[in-house]
Amino acid sequence: MLHQQIAQALEALHGDALDFLAAQLAWHWEQAGAWEAALGYQRNAAAVARTRFAYTDVITHLDKVVQLLDLLPTTAQHDVERVDALLELGHLWAAVKGFGAPEVAAAYTQARTRCRHLQQVERASLALRGLWNHLAGYCQWEKASQVQEDLLLLAQQTQNPIHLRRAFWCTGTALFHQGHFREAEIHLQQALALYRDEQQTLDPHDPSDGPAASLYHRLVPTLWMLGYLEQAEANLMEALAIARRSTQPLQLLWTLWFALWLAHDSRQPQRVQRWLDELKTLPLPATLHEGMALRTLSEGWLLAQAGAHERGIELLRKARHLNAQQESRLFLPHQDSWLVEAYLWAGRYEEGLALVREILANADETGNRYWSAELFRLQGELLHRQGHSSVAAVAQLFQRAMDLAKQQGSKMLELRATASMARLWQTAGRAADAQALLDPIYHWFTEGLDRPDLQEAQALLARLY
Repeated sequence: MLHQQIAQALEALHGDALDFLAAQLAWHWEQAGAWEAALGYQRNAAAVARTRFAYTDVITHLDKVVQLLDLLPTTAQHDVERVDALLELGHLWAAVKGFGAPEVAAAYTQARTRCRHLQQVERASLALRGLWNHLAGYCQWEKASQVQEDLLLLAQQTQNPIHLRRAFWCTGTALFHQGHFREAEIHLQQALALYRDEQQTLDPHDPSDGPAASLYHRLVPTLWMLGYLEQAEANLMEALAIARRSTQPLQLLWTLWFALWLAHDSRQPQRVQRWLDELKTLPLPATLHEGMALRTLSEGWLLAQAGAHERGIELLRKARHLNAQQESRLFLPHQDSWLVEAYLWAGRYEEGLALVREILANADETGNRYWSAELFRLQGELLHRQGHSSVAAVAQLFQRAMDLAKQQGSKMLELRATASMARLWQTAGRAADAQALLDPIYHWFTEGLDRPDLQEAQALLARLY
């Protein structure tokens, strides 16, 4: 009775201003055994926490919502609310701990099971996508492929374009990370075309406030790899415009990650700084390791690139530690290579070589090989600068990078590896061979000719003629 009396007194005293006491009231009503009242206040407490982007608090309240629903009589409304809470929990756990976190798998698995029982096909597709994100976070491609098939089967049964584009998006993303860039573009473009054809319809059940930005930003690195540099930039601008209109800062955080990716890969430190400045304005909680890791990574790379090598390396190593706390391995090859570059610039060749070997071993173990061609090239550059290896040994690594880039269809990584080989041959007195090697890949490009990689290749060709 005491807890009921306290709750009633608080309600009488604070009247219309109960939202900010919701968590306290929920606890008192729960202790009093009034599950329905406690549930209502837990809902309100979660809503208040959302407005503050306090993701861990939202998780706490949604966990309570699920527990209280289990104590209440089963109704259709309660069943749907439980599924929606589980879907949001999966989304938030992914933001806080990474897609590979066991909490992500648990939430989406429960949601999928309940959707089967309730025949909730709309929410079942979201649960499948969440499970796919979890499996992809750990690069479990075989299991992820099974979920992709389930997504596609569901889409074929419902003929719902939202479900179909979700299946295409997951398949395209998996293909990208395994180094199948041409096939990845086909699937990602199909997903984007469905979004456009359906007059940009969003899924009202999606707790992430709509995946529209991801339809564009996922194409950015794919198009860059394929050598379509201006198209990559155009898709990024679309993604940023959508993400900036979103009510969820996480959408803009993830889109800015792809903006920083493109700026880094395009060797444009001014644009890295621009996106970093925008990242700093986001209202992200300090406990969100992903935001802190991305900020630290960018700051460290900018310092190292500008010549402040030791301070830059210190921050890049800190970023690597923060990324390790995120239970996801999806982007590690690329992010860790920023530290490899810093070691190269600083002349810390042994550390760079040790790290690049570790990254390549992890890529082989996980099948996450989208960045391996660039890593082989960086390994060759480190050996060459170190000065302890023969020209043949260095050339072997550049050749391996070239061959892999060609196999994967990455014109940009092929250009980089070929330029490295051409510079090596130039120093070995093989200017004519270097020119013959570099000329075809350089002249393949029809856009982005003002980007640093292409300008450097053009300048190198001019010296070789």
